[in-house]
Amino acid sequence: MDLRKFLIVGFVMSVAFVGLFSQQKKAPARAKRAPVGGVKAEAPVKPKTTAERISDILQEFVVQADLRNHGKNPPQKVVRLSEEDVNAYMRQAIKTKSRYGVTSVYVKLIGPDYVGATTTIDFAKVQVEDQSLAVRMVRSLLSGEKQIYVEGSIACKDGKGQFKLEKAYFASVRLPVYFIDKVIHYLGRRQNPPVDTSQPAALPYGLKRVEISAGSILLVG
Repeated sequence: MDLRKFLIVGFVMSVAFVGLFSQQKKAPARAKRAPVGGVKAEAPVKPKTTAERISDILQEFVVQADLRNHGKNPPQKVVRLSEEDVNAYMRQAIKTKSRYGVTSVYVKLIGPDYVGATTTIDFAKVQVEDQSLAVRMVRSLLSGEKQIYVEGSIACKDGKGQFKLEKAYFASVRLPVYFIDKVIHYLGRRQNPPVDTSQPAALPYGLKRVEISAGSILLVG
């Protein structure tokens, strides 16, 4: 098996999942329109997109967690999102926060607690800070858009979660999970701060639990 495929799959996996579980800052409130001619002008209310609605929901979980951290006892918040909801949010996230040439991420909620993801990456847009010989060699050998498919299980307990890789494909070629895990672990250690992918990590947005079923995901915070 070509070594470059192992390196690239691990690279994209680290980017995709760190992006999915990264915290977001709360957006600043919009300024109100000033009255014209002494008459208060009401700006038309534009319906929120699915991605905006989900972003609001996630920020509500952040508020819940902040209240708990300050000794409050807010009621438990439970939200179920469909697979379509999740992918609408991912499409918007890719537009505004895409890194390393990732052009799309499509999530498949297989369930129970089992998920798949197809990541499309355009290697013409890849920007790699590491300029070591090995990385430059890998970069020079790949071009155009490539798809990477992964699937695995997610285990959650006490506000922490861990993804266990079960399958990985580069285009139509299935890759050995053991080697991909090694690459992901190596790349995780190089993050700032370092990420130990072999250990459970705190769930984002202050979530207590995540439950995946076929076609939907339940968020509990």
